[in-house]
Amino acid sequence: MDIVERFKKYLGNEEPGQAAGVFSPLIAGGTFGHEWVTNLNRDYDFDWGPFVGLFWEKAGTYFFKLDSWPNTMRVGLRHYLKDEERMHLMQAFKQSWADTEALERQYPLSKLTDATDAELQSLLRRVFELAKVLLSTTIFAEMIEKEDIAKFYKEAGGTAELLDEFFETASLATFESVGLRMDEVLASDKSDAALQPYFSDYFITPTIEETSARRAKLLAEHGGVQGIQKEIGRIRMEVEQNKTKVAAHRALHAPGVQKIFDFMQLSAWVRDVRRKPFNTLFTLASEIAREMFRRAGMDPALAPYAFYDELAAGKLADPAYRTLLVDRPSGGVHSYIDAEGYVRHEGGTAQTREQLLAIFDAAHTTKEIKGAVAYRGHVHGKVQVIHGEKDFASFEKGSVLVTSMTRPEFVPLMKLASAIVTDEGGITCHAAIVSRELKKPCIIGTRNATRVLKTGDMVEVDAEKGVVRILK
Repeated sequence: MDIVERFKKYLGNEEPGQAAGVFSPLIAGGTFGHEWVTNLNRDYDFDWGPFVGLFWEKAGTYFFKLDSWPNTMRVGLRHYLKDEERMHLMQAFKQSWADTEALERQYPLSKLTDATDAELQSLLRRVFELAKVLLSTTIFAEMIEKEDIAKFYKEAGGTAELLDEFFETASLATFESVGLRMDEVLASDKSDAALQPYFSDYFITPTIEETSARRAKLLAEHGGVQGIQKEIGRIRMEVEQNKTKVAAHRALHAPGVQKIFDFMQLSAWVRDVRRKPFNTLFTLASEIAREMFRRAGMDPALAPYAFYDELAAGKLADPAYRTLLVDRPSGGVHSYIDAEGYVRHEGGTAQTREQLLAIFDAAHTTKEIKGAVAYRGHVHGKVQVIHGEKDFASFEKGSVLVTSMTRPEFVPLMKLASAIVTDEGGITCHAAIVSRELKKPCIIGTRNATRVLKTGDMVEVDAEKGVVRILK
């Protein structure tokens, strides 16, 4: 049975979900592995099920059972309400963060060239062991949906008239976000090496030379150091205002409702701060892979297309594998992944993706584009659908950014956009947090925006009601 039929059989009548982005076999493929599914099943006490990962060029897509993602939030909230002080997910997250920092001290990037091949292979395995734990223990914070929270809110005695304000206030950022921390480094006299991890993503961390070029470009686009510092000041002031709003609104509720409020605040914090250990690990993995490729006499630009387990097994010494890697960016690779392991297929990825998207479209037949409001506002504008990094350069200032979900590498585009619309994401997702900082109208969790909307469409983004209307 091929991957598509196997996935279709598993789904049955269940609704599929998808997450697309700038993904690579090395970083995304190494993090979302079958060991990660095993971690999820253990940490959340339910069967996450399989998922299919596809990679080609500088893009990737994952397909999975849609309800599995928000179900991690439901389980996480129940654990939190039972005993927030000893919530095992947070204990494991904090331990893996501490282990990551210890690994960073033990293996500084400048010393990787001194490591033996065996040491690099072992270190790469350890990097992704930690990355899987970091992701499995914090995934509960990704899909905070209003409908789910409302059920817990009402059960705890929350009143209907305060629900909207509760939801909006509980999701306010009362901490320094990734975007703010990146701006602080960008405007400082710190070296490019200090900035490098902030450009890390699920594809590969840019080299020092690429980081330097990006730094110069961003400074030029945003009015130099002075312009960045002005933005930092505005965001810091807003964070302080948010703290006051949060404290005042929280006090309006009974203790049971306050705990749900606190869980949402925790989720927003976790969703953001985990980027620090993630960025550390992804930067380390990127530099290890490049070093391995250099030692093998291969172009380090191919490093993102190797799965970490292939590198850790020493497959770069195999001539047949080296030939496969050269073809992988264009032909692609796709995997069926579950707790039992994985099956990988080389080539034919574009066709497999279209077959999976047909399953997705059949389950999302409505042309209505509706989601959750992350930041209120009303905008008319021209759509630009961004599928991956290859589309970044064409993005025009003032366009409506439509994408599967945003990540830190999308921040420059978000600053140029008039509004932001995503397929996926809960109220604590990256798009929601950054749109509030930027005060850009934002609708998240539409499921189908990138499938219904086309680049060039004129739309009305009604981020008061959470609706996108096609004008022409």
